[in-house]
Amino acid sequence: MTAMHTDGNIAFLAAYVEAIRTGKKRATIRTRVHPTWQVGKRLAATCKGKTFAVLKVTRLIPTSLQALTDLDARSLGRSNVEEVREGLLTIYPHLREDAPLHLVRFLVLHASP
Repeated sequence: MTAMHTDGNIAFLAAYVEAIRTGKKRATIRTRVHPTWQVGKRLAATCKGKTFAVLKVTRLIPTSLQALTDLDARSLGRSNVEEVREGLLTIYPHLREDAPLHLVRFLVLHASP
């Protein structure tokens, strides 16, 4: 992948890499937001320490598990909010319905093949 200036990194599980590369996944949900993850910033999307794409943060939306919608699910590369719930509870098994979450929406600027 050619070098492109980035303002920070954001790590993803291997299961999400292809969906991000193809643009199917255009958002991620996090329990915390790193200070470099700001609207307009470019982030190196990494998996197991290797960069596979450069993303531009387009929106940061405070939310919670109970507030997620099917529209959010589609931006996360899922069919519906129940799929998102199942995935989140696998990663964060003790996540409460009202726990603060952050929906980080992004645009893929460049992706490795």
